[in-house]
Amino acid sequence: MQLIERAANYEFLGGEFLVWLWFRSDTREGRFFLGEGEAVELWFDGRIVLQKDAGSEKVICVGESSHPREARFALAEYKTITEAMLRLVMGEDEWTFILDSTWLNFRSFKTPRVAQDIEKDSEGLFYEKLHLIEKPWVPWNPSTVPSSS
Repeated sequence: MQLIERAANYEFLGGEFLVWLWFRSDTREGRFFLGEGEAVELWFDGRIVLQKDAGSEKVICVGESSHPREARFALAEYKTITEAMLRLVMGEDEWTFILDSTWLNFRSFKTPRVAQDIEKDSEGLFYEKLHLIEKPWVPWNPSTVPSSS
């Protein structure tokens, strides 16, 4: 069995993960604890796309005020989340990205603004940008994340 065929058997998991993530974000005021008292905030940020089956109509919920009600209604109609825009906040830094449920791909990944000046230190600008891309993923070490609580 090819990888694509095996993945098709489990493609529902991405949508289920996004629903769980949305639930945890709503019920815990966006806070996720990483161990040693460190916490990050993760929010669904203004855009959720839901769909029942491939090729069927999509429900695109955009905007802060309307998306929870419309998206919850679409979930009640057995649609699943196919992509969502998320905002991750760690201290003063903030990242936004779109997470696709099929392969859990990141799109439109935006980092915080780089503080370095390109005129003074172009190499430092490059390394700071790399650091900002890497920074949100370093704390998610499974050995430091407490079990479900």
